[in-house]
Amino acid sequence: MTRNDFDLISMGRLGVDLYAQQIGTPLKNVSSFSKYLGGSPSNTAVGASRLGLKTALISRVGADPMGEFLLNFLRQENVDTAGVKTDPGHPCGLVFLGISPPEKFELLFYRENCADINIAPEDIEENFIRRSRALLVSGTGFSREPSRSATLKALGLARKNAILTALDLDFRRNLWPPPHDESYAGIIQNKVLPLVDLIVGTEEEFKTAAQSSSNEDAVSKIKALTPAALVIKHGSRGATAYTEPNAPALPVPPFPVEVLNVLGAGDAFMAGLLYGRLSDWNWGKSLELANACGAILVTKHGCAPDMPTLEEAQEFIQKQKETPVGR
Repeated sequence: MTRNDFDLISMGRLGVDLYAQQIGTPLKNVSSFSKYLGGSPSNTAVGASRLGLKTALISRVGADPMGEFLLNFLRQENVDTAGVKTDPGHPCGLVFLGISPPEKFELLFYRENCADINIAPEDIEENFIRRSRALLVSGTGFSREPSRSATLKALGLARKNAILTALDLDFRRNLWPPPHDESYAGIIQNKVLPLVDLIVGTEEEFKTAAQSSSNEDAVSKIKALTPAALVIKHGSRGATAYTEPNAPALPVPPFPVEVLNVLGAGDAFMAGLLYGRLSDWNWGKSLELANACGAILVTKHGCAPDMPTLEEAQEFIQKQKETPVGR
């Protein structure tokens, strides 16, 4: 096969999400759960595939029924799994989620020495990386070895082959060794920023990465370290992009919707943004699609199974534009 077999390769977290079926119930009292594929890079690979991109994943799963479930779901969603290794020595990670909209979403991680954090440098093949137009990695991939070295190797190979590199800041404090914030910021600033072309994260993630107390200071510090485009997600307030080092801020208004579950909205946002940019759309149109994908997903119970298609996202945008403000 040749270069550009894929539009996007995602790398990193791949596990099982167990989402509470009892909405508004504290996690300790939940009695039943729905099982979904989880992990930001994996969710984004599915979301981008739903939109129409050719996607692949680099990760690991356990040699168990949960690993089989994840691989089967990815294949059903047309995500190439040639880069997903089955690891008999480590289980799939699990995440439990309690859903109490609009603001309470309890997360409980079971990821100690799980399969995807054991992605090793020898798993990363240059011939596989160079088959894609873009590579997406996430912050959690740098939290432990050997995943940290493997992810840095993948970024280096992508850079060598002039492939677009994107970083989802994806900071989960309890998944980093202490001192959590400082460990994360040090790796991101010193190892990762020189290797990426696009950085996407929440306000808190940017402030943590920059070790800053304000959005403005965080943007200033990150821009001083990299010429990459920056996209800051503000949740219900939309997003802001800094597309070039000296470009003015580009605000993107939100789409107002009724929230059911915010988990996974950022992954849908990333899928929409990458679809737009890889389709040669301008920043404004790409970010509009990203916001639409995120808005659609927060109205759904799950993440990967509820990612919108391009047609669904475009219909949503059109309906929003036709709806008078305040109605």
